[in-house]
Amino acid sequence: MYLLILSLQHILSLSTLPPNAHRIISSALEGTMAQMCSVVSLFVGEVQRVMEEIVVSMHQENFGSELMAVSGTPDQPCSGYLRELQAFTARIHSQHLSLYHCTAEVEKQLREVSERVLELFVRHVCLLRPLREGGKMRVTTDMAQIELALTPFCSRPGELGRPYLMLRTLRRLLFQETDLALSETSGLGNQLPFSYALHHLFSRAPPDMTSPHQLKGWTEKAYSDWMDKQTIERDRLAFIQATLDAYSKRKRGQARSQYAEVYPVMVSLLKRGLEVGREGEGERGK
Repeated sequence: MYLLILSLQHILSLSTLPPNAHRIISSALEGTMAQMCSVVSLFVGEVQRVMEEIVVSMHQENFGSELMAVSGTPDQPCSGYLRELQAFTARIHSQHLSLYHCTAEVEKQLREVSERVLELFVRHVCLLRPLREGGKMRVTTDMAQIELALTPFCSRPGELGRPYLMLRTLRRLLFQETDLALSETSGLGNQLPFSYALHHLFSRAPPDMTSPHQLKGWTEKAYSDWMDKQTIERDRLAFIQATLDAYSKRKRGQARSQYAEVYPVMVSLLKRGLEVGREGEGERGK
């Protein structure tokens, strides 16, 4: 259909039809093209929904081991959910997307899907808890493998802009000492939002220091949906601040109770994030 429309548009451009007839035919072809793109958008939207569900299923796996337990094969040394994602994108590309000829429109939509899925992956890695050394090694492997999973949709995942920078920054943060998160060279706030970094630091805290979604009794998916709606970083940080305040209040009420080692680092990082947010608002107000 796409090639037919292009051919007709080419023929129309060479024709000597009266202007009114030319306008009617051109409008009809444009309408047909719009309908075709709409159908493609519906299909791509459903593909994105399935990919997001697969990414969220990472929370069903165990990343709390001190020793690395590779759940895949030597050819696919990644977590089960990543193998499922790789198989899904490869199948969708070979059985469906490769049949479309409206390449430019499809590629644009697939790039947007890849950006969304990659950022969602980073978000949910930050929410993983518990996350111990063996789990971190598995996550590192998954970070490399998700690039392969997205390759059928985007041949160069390294060109995905902000989500890819977030992935690289989180990869460094995973194995950094906690106090180095405050370093100016950490990339936090610039390449990885403060809220994402703080969510990851909760995984370094003892169980009595609950994560924001745990305090509310939400699932990771429900919390992620909330984050999609709360796009302003200041609002996300305020939610985290309320969680840290609740933890501090509990500790003050317990005799001879010590704060988690990660707590002061998180408070400092939170303060920096809130200050950056206020500075940004000040600049916009000028």
